[in-house]
Amino acid sequence: MSYTRIVLHGYNDNQTRDFAHEILRDYVLWFTKFGSVETQFGMTHHQDKALRLRGLDRDGDEELSFGHVFPAENTKVDKLKQQYPADWIDYYVKKWIFKQAPVDEFPGVKIDFVFYLEGDEAKRRYNQMIRPRGKAARLEQYKVEDRYGIYACKDCIPVTRVNEWLRLRRRLETKFHAFVNCNEFRLTANRADIGNTPADLLLAVEETVYRIFTDKIMGSPEYYQYERFTREYKGEVTAERERKDFDRRRGEALKKKIARFKGIDILEPRLEAGVFGLFVTLKTIHPALFPFTIIDYDTSIGYDALVSYKAVEDLTKDSISFVEFKYALERAFDHAFSHLRYIVCWECGLNDGEEVEDVAGHKRVLQVSDKSKTAPYRKYMLTSKTEGHNIEVFVLRDYLRDKARIEFKTRAAT
Repeated sequence: MSYTRIVLHGYNDNQTRDFAHEILRDYVLWFTKFGSVETQFGMTHHQDKALRLRGLDRDGDEELSFGHVFPAENTKVDKLKQQYPADWIDYYVKKWIFKQAPVDEFPGVKIDFVFYLEGDEAKRRYNQMIRPRGKAARLEQYKVEDRYGIYACKDCIPVTRVNEWLRLRRRLETKFHAFVNCNEFRLTANRADIGNTPADLLLAVEETVYRIFTDKIMGSPEYYQYERFTREYKGEVTAERERKDFDRRRGEALKKKIARFKGIDILEPRLEAGVFGLFVTLKTIHPALFPFTIIDYDTSIGYDALVSYKAVEDLTKDSISFVEFKYALERAFDHAFSHLRYIVCWECGLNDGEEVEDVAGHKRVLQVSDKSKTAPYRKYMLTSKTEGHNIEVFVLRDYLRDKARIEFKTRAAT
């Protein structure tokens, strides 16, 4: 085995000098050739290399093995719950690797993509530079969101973070420890950016990464299971919290408005789950009230429901689509518009002509038309000049009033 020795000199600041070794190790393993991610893709020609490292606060050398450090996979949830009953989800680790994937529209260009889903405590086990939870942090330590996400690489060396490529809500990407390598990237003079890459190729790489992420990772059974377990974990509460929640919700329930429809009392919703509950009740009482029927419902990941807008027996591809339930329609929509036909919400705070943007950055314009002699209810549509279909938004506060004369009132007034 061949070695390289690095000894760090020249630090005068006492606090920095005390941790010079950790700072140097962190830099080597994240931003140099020695911390390359190439071993994840089966490249072994440097695997026999080692580095002997010594900072000013060390008496001897530390031997580092070649390659970026990743944790071992840890996906056995039952075992994790036994070991870490209070915070087991923070130790979960799952990896995906895609080698020599062709870039969309550039089949001659290939990318290698390694993607780890890691809980924060799993990260802390191999990365001492992450700030500890509940303890005083050193000046040199960083937060998870300051370092993690997805990096663009050339020659398997990380160049810059490109978290925006995953198109997730803020800070969700820090669950991930991912690298995409493309040797066609063209770097700036300081090798700190991929901005010299031709714009069409850079966009194509981004689209390819996003497609792999959504189809192969988020669309995988393993990710689906992780999302389900995460929801279960977040739902685990103490008896004291449940008692307080009972008192709070009892008070809110007494303030709720109700309406009577076909002899049945129905409640005004205050959350997204309440919107779905109201929809199910109305669909049961009056099946013809909505122009579609739910054939599958699952809120654990992705769209809320799959619906048929023809006969339930006619489940051809052209007769089914997705519907999403929201409490309120807002400017930012957390799903893609591409396969969506309907949105059901309780209220809409947007004005006619305002734009709504989906997670892929696609925009649609809200068009509102009032009830008239030819239109039985106030209609909300998300329209597009480039897509082949519009999305109808059923704003229940208006739709139920216009279509079925359902008015919600306080309990004292009913």
